[in-house]
Amino acid sequence: MKNIIKYRFILILLILFFAVMNIESPFSYRHYENEPILLYFLITISNCLIYIIPSSKFIIEEKVFYAFLVSCISLVFGTGITGMILVPIYGSDPNFDTLQSPIILNNLLFYFSTNLFGIGLFWIWLKYRKEIYT
Repeated sequence: MKNIIKYRFILILLILFFAVMNIESPFSYRHYENEPILLYFLITISNCLIYIIPSSKFIIEEKVFYAFLVSCISLVFGTGITGMILVPIYGSDPNFDTLQSPIILNNLLFYFSTNLFGIGLFWIWLKYRKEIYT
């Protein structure tokens, strides 16, 4: 169990770097393509689950439910933060609602802000929650 806790951040970072390099964020899609919203959600929920599974402060049903809930909230937050940071700096295309910034910057800021917010919520929550099996 100690190894899982020790190496879970490395696994989360590997998933994030894979997503940044291979999956475009919602800001760089053309107007005629569908965004893979479910894929964004799966990346975020898997990282939240990787972070919270080794904890003994929740039962497994709570872990899955809270990971689902926090993933939904963090996707909304990450999308808003990415837009609020990059639109004033690079601008956006008014016709197709895409950012004019580099795609890798869009991806990096979107995935890291989304997952940092989700994992940060769990970190604060786990810090103040009592153990259920004492």
